[in-house]
Amino acid sequence: MMKSDAKHETRFRDPPGSRMGIAIFATLALALGGATLAEGSPIVTPPAAEANPGASLSVGIALGQDNGQDLAESLISATWTEDGGTIERSKLLNSEGDVIDYMIPGDALHCTTLTDSVTVEWEQCGTSCTRQTPTTTSFSVTVMDPMTLSPASTGIAGAPGSIQTIALDISGGAAPYRAATSTNGATVSLSGSTLKYEIPADATSDYQDRITISGASSGDACGGNSASISLSVTLSTTALTIVPESTNLGSFRAGETIETSFTVSGGLPTYSASISPDLSGASIRVPSTSGGAGTFVYRIPSDAQTATTSLTIQISDSGEGRLQQQATASITFSVEAQETGNLSASPSDISFSATSQAGSPTDVTKTFAVSGGTAPYSLSVASISGGLVGRVEPSTLASPGTATYVVRVPANAPSNLTFANSIQITDANGNTTSVTVQANVTAATTLATRPDLTPNQRSVAQSIETLCPKLGAMSNRTAEEEDLFVQCSAMLSNPTASGIPNTLEQITNQKANAAKTAGIRTGTQQFANIASRLSAIRSGSAGLDISALTLNSGGQALSGSQLAALAASGLSGGGASADTFGRWGFFVNGTVDFGNRDTTSNETGYDFNTTGITGGVDYRFTDNFVAGGAVGFAQQNIDFDSDDGGLDTKTWHIAAYATSYLSERTYVDAILEYGWNDYDSQRNIDYQINSNLEAVRRRAKADYSGSQFGASLGAGYDMNQGPLAYGLYGKVAYVSVNVDDFREKNAGGLGLTMDSFDANSLTTVLGARISRVINTSRAVLVPQARFEWEHEYNNDASRLTARFATDPSGTQFSIYTDDPDRDYFRIGLGLSAVFPRGITSFVNYDTMLDKRNWVDHRIDTGVRWEFY
Repeated sequence: MMKSDAKHETRFRDPPGSRMGIAIFATLALALGGATLAEGSPIVTPPAAEANPGASLSVGIALGQDNGQDLAESLISATWTEDGGTIERSKLLNSEGDVIDYMIPGDALHCTTLTDSVTVEWEQCGTSCTRQTPTTTSFSVTVMDPMTLSPASTGIAGAPGSIQTIALDISGGAAPYRAATSTNGATVSLSGSTLKYEIPADATSDYQDRITISGASSGDACGGNSASISLSVTLSTTALTIVPESTNLGSFRAGETIETSFTVSGGLPTYSASISPDLSGASIRVPSTSGGAGTFVYRIPSDAQTATTSLTIQISDSGEGRLQQQATASITFSVEAQETGNLSASPSDISFSATSQAGSPTDVTKTFAVSGGTAPYSLSVASISGGLVGRVEPSTLASPGTATYVVRVPANAPSNLTFANSIQITDANGNTTSVTVQANVTAATTLATRPDLTPNQRSVAQSIETLCPKLGAMSNRTAEEEDLFVQCSAMLSNPTASGIPNTLEQITNQKANAAKTAGIRTGTQQFANIASRLSAIRSGSAGLDISALTLNSGGQALSGSQLAALAASGLSGGGASADTFGRWGFFVNGTVDFGNRDTTSNETGYDFNTTGITGGVDYRFTDNFVAGGAVGFAQQNIDFDSDDGGLDTKTWHIAAYATSYLSERTYVDAILEYGWNDYDSQRNIDYQINSNLEAVRRRAKADYSGSQFGASLGAGYDMNQGPLAYGLYGKVAYVSVNVDDFREKNAGGLGLTMDSFDANSLTTVLGARISRVINTSRAVLVPQARFEWEHEYNNDASRLTARFATDPSGTQFSIYTDDPDRDYFRIGLGLSAVFPRGITSFVNYDTMLDKRNWVDHRIDTGVRWEFY
């Protein structure tokens, strides 16, 4: 329909009686629609809601209800739109009722909704006529144009895998049209009105298919937006052929293998084959595609007789029914019987040397040939000497050929192991021959047998030799297990590398014992802080005491209150402390230690520093007996040599203590303490086995806990002679440290799990001290000297146990610690000063003598204020 006729006018009068019919029709429509109009307004009946392209629809127009006045209504004209408002038409109406024709464009698209309207001009007449307000009515029509395909059915013919085309006449539905689909899953495509259809390559018979073409998705809501075509597919193939059709392969000897090839073309792959007559031991391999090569293989039995053989090879394709094809080819060959000779084996003597691997058995194989006699042959192995017996594969030979002797050399075999076997060969007639096997087994150079390893290095090497083969036998390994396997395999593969000793030391936690030493040191420091308080009490101190701030190297603490008695002299201003504080006393003591330990073959050396503080309260029950309690905190930081990591220890202590004078010059001290240790360790792992392997650098971390208990009992005898003071003293101290088990992390497969371990230290100290009082105008100076001998009774060398954390076998290894130095000495010099108003200060220097692997210097300084 052309849209250029934008306006069309027609004026006519309906024949008599038509007005009444139209009015009744419109009134009924109004009543059914439930609409309410102003009295006298025209009534419009909308067209049908759906229509085909090019359809003409009727729209009824009638006068409205009687207005009840002496006025007459009359229709004048109607103006309406079409094609969604793009076309406008008009018509003069019969005054009493009329019908207009609403046209659907011929090119309207499927599922398109057209919204248009009609406006009616009308008037009321009495003595004169007056035009009324035009009445406008809107309506919508949905275009329905279902899709059709032509032809509805057709047929194609072609070979599997070929592409065929079909010309289609497609109309209706919503354009553009979408891709076609096949119920059989064939590959199809639509280009304009041409359908391309690919016959499946694996088709083996004629078949039916249905192809569906769909319109654009905009037309799906109205239905009728797709159509199908039925398709009959007829397969066509080329003739199945075998080239060559006939072959004479010539002459062969018994025991030889015949092999020939042929080409298969045409038909419908895949192919199958058969041999006629049936020939035992013959096989055929057919090609997978047309034009491919097939193979005929036949091993002639060694006992075959002289004869000529003709065979027919039949090839069948995969076609079905009328499409199935077969082709044949003939093969001819002659066989000459094998000449009979004496049964023999070559070589008749086998000798070899083998190496026994650490942790894993190994197989040694040797081949030999059997000929002569009458096949088949049976083979077996017997022991001559040495205890090892091999096997032969296969145990039976159907014809002359080769066999393999296999013997398993055990792991960790001694280097002087020799053995001999005899391989027995028997033919079908009972004739026999033999092959003699002689072998010498030497032990491999292993990690654990290196002479330059320390006990700790050897222990972890033995663990690696055990666990690595077990890891290798696992079919599935975690990432950390795989890392451990890679590292241990590199060590086992390079047992003589120069980097092996350092490698073994790096993966062995020779730093673990430092946790025990840290516990003993902080416990000893707690004893020293409390002993300082007891010394101050014996010197007459009371009230608030913050003396004994000690700078200590090597873990031995000294009293910082030796001059308290001097503070009570005339320079101190009196001794009113007891009156002020009564029998209660309070103190806070602090200590700083620092020193270093040398590296040995069993333990890694380190530098250390320890900071501790102790506070407490005590009560003087009698003039000669004081007892109290204390709380302490200590922190020790260790830096291992060669940047090997560190260990931080934090300890909380509680303690009870007492001192008593047995006489004017003799006293006894006692201390009990308990502590909780928290450890934070970092162990650096850094090694390179050899220059051809990458360096390994890891940092293993662990957080773990422990506890400790200590007890100390001491006694002394003090004397004064003029300005000189001297005394003898001794004490026994016991400290027990327990370290919980822990597991390292962040080191891949090289992280360790350490079992819990403990240490017990029991020491005695015998000492002598001497001092002299020197009066000055500003202070009393007291130079002093002391000498101590300390003996360790316990804290023996121990064996810690560890394993690689990711080792599923849990193979343990040992870490041995050093024996302690049983006897050593300490000598010290100091200077104390007593000032007016109860202020006492001191500075001391001492050093430890003859303690193996330790360098220990200490500087103590302190100040005490007494409040009066």
